[in-house]
Amino acid sequence: VLYEKSIIESDFEKRTKMYQELDQIIMNNSVIIPLYYDQVLRFSHKNIKGFYANAQNLLDLTKVIKE
Repeated sequence: VLYEKSIIESDFEKRTKMYQELDQIIMNNSVIIPLYYDQVLRFSHKNIKGFYANAQNLLDLTKVIKE
């Protein structure tokens, strides 16, 4: 019901509050069950800096530099 109301709400502030409430409901009621954990090995040359793994094993190259 809240979702349907948020779709038709024209007031930006009210709609934003509704979306925040929906986000909170989802966060409070969601269940995440990891099915597996993969192991990733990454190698780089010693002149490469800022090359780090994150918790989701996503490769983020935005901070990588070559010295």
